Amino acid sequence: MPYSRSVLEMIGNTPMHEITRIDTGVCRLFVKLENQNPGGSIKDRIGLSIIEDAEKEGQLKAGGTIIEATAGNTGLGLALVAAQKGYRLILIIPDKMSADKVRHLRALGAEIILTRSDVPKGHPEYYQDMAERMVQEIPGAFWASQFDNPANPKAHETGTGPEIWEQMEGNLDAFVAGVGSGGTISGVGRFLKLKNQEIRIVVADPEGSVVARAVKTGEVRYEGGSWLVEGIGEDFIPDNLDLFVIDHAAPSWPVNRWVSGMIRLFQPQIAELVIERDATIKRWRDGHPESDVLEDRQLDITSVLDISVEDQVTAVE
Repeated sequence: MPYSRSVLEMIGNTPMHEITRIDTGVCRLFVKLENQNPGGSIKDRIGLSIIEDAEKEGQLKAGGTIIEATAGNTGLGLALVAAQKGYRLILIIPDKMSADKVRHLRALGAEIILTRSDVPKGHPEYYQDMAERMVQEIPGAFWASQFDNPANPKAHETGTGPEIWEQMEGNLDAFVAGVGSGGTISGVGRFLKLKNQEIRIVVADPEGSVVARAVKTGEVRYEGGSWLVEGIGEDFIPDNLDLFVIDHAAPSWPVNRWVSGMIRLFQPQIAELVIERDATIKRWRDGHPESDVLEDRQLDITSVLDISVEDQVTAVE
């Protein structure tokens, strides 16, 4: 379509770009520019998917109220769609989120309630528990519930994943993403695995989050506290996170020269990173003739590059 008649028609079909001015190690590196969505992040996709599914199922009526617990970007996606469709939106946000993001949400018409970011699920001030209580208190309210709403991973299984596959012409080795709600890595991962079981799905997780341990050992243990990065890392395993689709977990730190350059060039909300298969195995073997790591398909993402993921920076090896 040569032009759009609604901002909602501009969600998705974001461009893919190869990184050529920063050292990416043995791999070719591509970024899918999710900041080109109208709300500035990948979460526009699930904002539209969740609201449209709720409308179809009769859970959300004209002029209704949407409630969500969010680290910010899902709120922006929901706010964009809610403003276009005429819904009231109430967002419960952890207090570590940036002031700019909160101002942006308010400018889009969302009502903001800030709560503590250092308390676990089950605490009365935990942001998801607060959202659940408010849904019960406000007549006719709809809880977007990104952490267990199947419309979240569906947006990526039917949208983001197919776009990556088509743009890369099926030529990629792995997809790497952070976990917030789990929708991106689960939806994209399922689609890519259906296309090619050899594609590795890797989660980049900040220190203190429970996700990496759960992937590696099956154990879920939250030891309290918080982490500085916004939008990724969890103190529980969301229902939308499909651990069975994930092959490996890697730390999302330290911020090395490549990541610092990425953040300066593209800002932290850009997207999916993809590393093309082309020549990767040959270059690795040339430099590591003694290694059989690629033979058993256990290539550690940290042996290729150290990744720091902020907000919606996600990576695909």
